[in-house]
Amino acid sequence: MLPRSLYRWKSFWFGLLIILFLAWAWSDSHRHYTAVTCVGKGILWSGGGRIGFSHILQPAPFELHAARMPLASIYLEGLFTKFKTHTLPHWLLFESSLLLWFLFLAWRTRRHRRIQQRLTDTNQEHPAP
Repeated sequence: MLPRSLYRWKSFWFGLLIILFLAWAWSDSHRHYTAVTCVGKGILWSGGGRIGFSHILQPAPFELHAARMPLASIYLEGLFTKFKTHTLPHWLLFESSLLLWFLFLAWRTRRHRRIQQRLTDTNQEHPAP
């Protein structure tokens, strides 16, 4: 019995969906600035090829706002001077996810082949009457 093809695995399609979403987010971040603001906590934003979180230092009531606008209308450097900001480039997030997905698929393929080999060896040692 042959193992199932790679395209029949749910983990393959789920990983592909995540990779395609990250690729879209990366390309979209070069055209638009997107932010989710939790007033009192910080701003989660994506723009200029980066994703980041900016801490708001002054406490305020809890509210949630979302914004999306062309990147040219936003001055991202203002976020870095006014707030404590942590950023991560989209390419790093994309490539690390791609690497982890490939490693997972390789591990799973290897595991399935080992199980199949053990079953084949067991059947050869103890043939059915």
